[in-house]
Amino acid sequence: MRGKGFYNSSGLADPTAWRALENIGREEKAARVIKRLRALAARHGFELAGRVAVRDARSGKVYR
Repeated sequence: MRGKGFYNSSGLADPTAWRALENIGREEKAARVIKRLRALAARHGFELAGRVAVRDARSGKVYR
């Protein structure tokens, strides 16, 4: 059984909406990772010189 977000207001399974919400969550998580990498570099006297890309180990999607 999936979490509450998997079901619509009628109580029926809504996998399309669930996947969309899950993808938004993964994008936000990737953005937090990149922000933390920048902060870590700054804390140690460095800055990121180029574009940062992270790959989701589960889906293989690349976030920039």
